[in-house]
Amino acid sequence: MCIRDRAGSTIYQTQPLGRPDQPAFYNGVWQARTAVSPRDLKFRILRAIEDELGRVRTDDRYAPRPMDLDLIAYGDLVSEETDLTIPDPDIFSRGFVAIPLLELAPDFVVPGTGEKLSSLAVAHTKDGMVKLPAYTKTLRDRLNQDN
Repeated sequence: MCIRDRAGSTIYQTQPLGRPDQPAFYNGVWQARTAVSPRDLKFRILRAIEDELGRVRTDDRYAPRPMDLDLIAYGDLVSEETDLTIPDPDIFSRGFVAIPLLELAPDFVVPGTGEKLSSLAVAHTKDGMVKLPAYTKTLRDRLNQDN
C-alpha cells in the first residue's frame, strides 16, 4: 500500500457554507505517511476514491457531493500551483479544517508561515460543528482493520 501509518481525527457534522438547502457535510482529517508525490496523491489517488464513491464533478465547485477529499498539508511543503495549493488556505478560515488537523497534530506549524495552528483563532472556533463519536469510531475501526 502506498499510504501507511494512518490516523483519523474526530468527524464533525457541519452545514454547507452558503448553501442552506444542501445536506450537511461530515468533516475530518486523516494523517498518513506516503512516498507518493502531492500531485499524484491529490489527482490520482484521492480523486479515484471520490470517483469510486460516486462524485461527479460539475462547474459548480460547491455542488452537493458524496465525497470531497482535499490535501491540506504535505510535510513542510509550500506549493502554489494553479490546481494545487499546499498548505490548503482553508486552514486559516475554516474551523472544520483547522480543528481536526489540530487534534491530530497539536504542534502543527503551518508551512511557509512559521505560525502554530493552535495560535490561530480559527483553530478554536467550533461554531456549527457537531461531533459524531459513533461515526468516528466506525471509521477508526475500519482504518485499524486495514492496517
